[in-house]
Amino acid sequence: MGNNHTITATVCVFSGRRNPQWTIPAAAYHQLLLAVEALPATAPQEQEGLLGYSGIIITGGEKKIFAFNGTITVTSESGAKGYADKTHTVENSLLHTCPPATLEEIKGLLPGWLKGLP
Repeated sequence: MGNNHTITATVCVFSGRRNPQWTIPAAAYHQLLLAVEALPATAPQEQEGLLGYSGIIITGGEKKIFAFNGTITVTSESGAKGYADKTHTVENSLLHTCPPATLEEIKGLLPGWLKGLP
């Protein structure tokens, strides 16, 4: 990944308006990939067109990361791999990287497993 890439996190919560986005530092992105790839394997998942919270997407790095409902899907040129995150550690840690104003905006729209936020 070159220095000119912007790594963006998008939390999918709205229908009909832009979803909140924020930038993630490259070092945090690489740490996230290492943590995800250490999780147990499971079937990858597609993002569904759900109303309300439907996951967090990380784009702009060499791999796309989609976190939702205890499954992390990592997609690269060679295909998609799934990782089990039944405690939602990755989703929670990603939400902790968003700006406080964004977190306040979406906090009431998140499911119970993500309500342990400050």
